[in-house]
Amino acid sequence: VTKPKRKMPDILTLENLRAYALGLLEDGDIEEAETALRRVLLVDPDDAKTLFALGELMHDVRGDKIEAQDFYERAIESQPDHLPALKRLAWLHTQRRFDTNEYGAYEEALQHKRDDDAEACYRKAVKVCPHDPDVLGGFGSFMYHVKRDQEQAQECFSTAVQLNPNHVESHINYALFLDKAMRDLTGAQLLYKRAVQLAPQSSGTLWSLARFLHKSRRDAATAEKV
Repeated sequence: VTKPKRKMPDILTLENLRAYALGLLEDGDIEEAETALRRVLLVDPDDAKTLFALGELMHDVRGDKIEAQDFYERAIESQPDHLPALKRLAWLHTQRRFDTNEYGAYEEALQHKRDDDAEACYRKAVKVCPHDPDVLGGFGSFMYHVKRDQEQAQECFSTAVQLNPNHVESHINYALFLDKAMRDLTGAQLLYKRAVQLAPQSSGTLWSLARFLHKSRRDAATAEKV
């Protein structure tokens, strides 16, 4: 059954036009959605929700990381505590860390700047929402894999578990860190088992525990029983 095309609202307020544009995006009508979102910005160039939506569209659909960054930055400038934009911009900086400069050459200083920009975004995001498990997990992974700061990474992962004791992914993230970075197999196993207790039907969680038992504990027999 073909879904009927969404109609332009009769009363064109900022909120109605934005809702219409986001609805088009939800429907998968990308071209019309982008046109409508840009029309919202003609009414209010600083509308953070619209700027963020355009950033996501450029990032996820168009693959235009440069324009996506511009929209995310404008959303944050308009609303400094815009948590989704801070998280997205941090991830975008990380994705772009090996991008070349305007002359098509790799530039180490540019990579370091993007790393510093990503860290600044994560720190702002943590300040906005210090208990958010996705922010803490993303920041922890960034500090471990990019900045090579194990102490800061562990603080992020452990805080995520402490503040979100029922969040499965936080337990798995911390367990993986303890296993690979700290070689604390006892601590890692406790966290994996807790994750399984929280989500006993999750194939991904069960697989994570089984993989740990098989590869890190060298206990293939127990891994097969998971």
